[in-house]
Amino acid sequence: MGQSARIVLVEDDPDLRSLCSRVLERAGHQVASFGDGEVALDALAEITCDLVLLDWHLPGLSGQALMEAIGWRWPDLPIIIMTGFSDEDKAVAAVQYAQAYLRKPVPNDALLEAVSRVLHRSRNRPPTGDPDDSGSLDADPAASRSAGQVVINPLRCEAQFGDQDPEALTVTEYALLNRLFLDMGRVVSHQDLAEPISPRPLSPKEAAALCKHHIRALRTKLEPDPTRPQFILTARGQGYRLESDPA
Repeated sequence: MGQSARIVLVEDDPDLRSLCSRVLERAGHQVASFGDGEVALDALAEITCDLVLLDWHLPGLSGQALMEAIGWRWPDLPIIIMTGFSDEDKAVAAVQYAQAYLRKPVPNDALLEAVSRVLHRSRNRPPTGDPDDSGSLDADPAASRSAGQVVINPLRCEAQFGDQDPEALTVTEYALLNRLFLDMGRVVSHQDLAEPISPRPLSPKEAAALCKHHIRALRTKLEPDPTRPQFILTARGQGYRLESDPA
């Protein structure tokens, strides 16, 4: 068994919430469970946790709204989405801020494997920035995020490189670009890039082919010269990296 973690579980179905809690606790994790998104968000400001396991369909404050609030307030807090979506694009939209998604019904072993994988990746990744000590959500949630000459807008699903005009992206393109943005300047493997946009695990060859298709579309939209990319660079045989200030 891997290292134990403090997990916040947000699920409005009491039976599923109880089942997931038991499975996680038997694996050695500490679980704080909530059936309401607003209550969970308030609790997150008061407790310490390592991961959020979040149902996409929540009453009141939606799963999407809660996910976006967590993503802006605690950018280094990993999120796993549980969703009943079978359509790939809808599933990708559900993981705009999340590290993984699980399709319901969730087998116990798949739940534990996803938790272990996301925790391992989170604990071995340098922080993206200091969390907001005030915990304030006053910032405009539609505001763009930028690094050097790269600007992305999560709620409008847009991006801009350098002096180019902002371009609208598909949810799949945005998910890929956002993943690269989170690891700015570092190579992200084909399989790590493909994970949030594929409904099933892919072989290295399959992941590379999927990424190549969508990266080509991103370069066409965003690079000043798509044939000579300056921002989205290829690490041959490995994956891609995003540069904020190309030479």
